[in-house]
Amino acid sequence: MNGSEKVFRIGPWNGLHFSALPEQVSNSFIHYEIVSNDDDIFYSYSIEINTVISKVVVDQTKQRRYVWDEQEHNWRTYVTLPKDFCDTYGLCGPYGNCIMTQQQSTGKSLNTSTKGTTQRRKVQKMTVVKNPGEF
Repeated sequence: MNGSEKVFRIGPWNGLHFSALPEQVSNSFIHYEIVSNDDDIFYSYSIEINTVISKVVVDQTKQRRYVWDEQEHNWRTYVTLPKDFCDTYGLCGPYGNCIMTQQQSTGKSLNTSTKGTTQRRKVQKMTVVKNPGEF
């Protein structure tokens, strides 16, 4: 967030990690967890290997995780969020599709309207998709 303005968001929690973040794999040195109960819902992480030194730096535009490279004696970037311009919150509007080509991106609305009319489709409930309270 930049003040009260949303800057970026990531994909939903799939039970193991947030989608679209391949850095969050189960065999990683970081253990990720979502806690959801009647009183709270929050995301947490813990370092699983005592010899790994990690830090997170957050500013107005990015969140970066670094790990210490003992051989090189410097901080190595592990992950940066948002990853690219298409991670910008609301860039292409509701139901938009951001298309990355080289360093440019364009937003396309997925609006299905033609000649002033809007085609509407029935919303179907997906039984295998769980809301955050069901993990």
